[in-house]
Amino acid sequence: MPARDEPRAIVLSLYGKGANQFAPFDSLHLPDAAAHVGAPLSIASADGGEDNYWHKRANGTDAHAMLVEELVPLLTRRLGGLPFALHGYSMGGYGALLTAERGR
Repeated sequence: MPARDEPRAIVLSLYGKGANQFAPFDSLHLPDAAAHVGAPLSIASADGGEDNYWHKRANGTDAHAMLVEELVPLLTRRLGGLPFALHGYSMGGYGALLTAERGR
C-alpha cells in the first residue's frame, strides 16, 4: 500500500491553444485542486507547442508522439507503474480525446 502522500495516479494535462505547459499549474492550479479534495495525484504537462492540437503537423513536429513515446516512459521510470489519466481543455481536450482514441 502506498504511503498516504504518494501519488496513486498520474494525470497528463494537455493545455489549450495559446497556453503553455505551465497552465495546469499556474492558471488551473490542478495540484491544489487535487490536494483540496484529497486526491493523491501527480500532475504532469509538457511543451507541446502553442497551436499544434497535439498531433503530427506538416512541419514535422509531433506532440502526440512526444507525449506517448517520451513523456509517459519518463514518468513511468520516475514514478513507477501508476495508472495514467488524461485531462485537457480546448486544444488540449482534442489532444486528450485523440490520445484516448488511439489507445496509447
